[in-house]
Amino acid sequence: MLGIIATANNLRSQGVEILVTQPYNQIAKDFFSSTNRANLLDPQLRRINKKRNHFAQRFSSYEELPRVVNNFMEVVLRHIKMPRDIQSALEWSVNEICDNVINHAETGAGGYLQVIAYPKHNLIAFTVADAGRGILHSLQEGIPS
Repeated sequence: MLGIIATANNLRSQGVEILVTQPYNQIAKDFFSSTNRANLLDPQLRRINKKRNHFAQRFSSYEELPRVVNNFMEVVLRHIKMPRDIQSALEWSVNEICDNVINHAETGAGGYLQVIAYPKHNLIAFTVADAGRGILHSLQEGIPS
């Protein structure tokens, strides 16, 4: 879903009009809103708080990264217990991946970070997405062939 959100917002930043229709099914509509996906896809749709075990957010600058990473860690630590060194490594990794989006994606739409906590299994899943130029084009600057 984050790839679709990133692409839609990249097109929107280029002047393309994107209209979003929420799901008709109330359960699907509530999930769409509760994950913050509705708001990311269309800022006119309602925002939610990050108290749940899944949350997605947008970022586009270095100044936003501390807030974005802190929100991510809040969701994780609310649901998953982990040693301090693992927390630090996770926080550093997420910050580094998001920093790479800002450094290399070259998209006005920014990037997106989503976290889902699975407390019953003591797992987290996260996704970072953008609609930028891609890894291949970034690497071709140094190695054109």
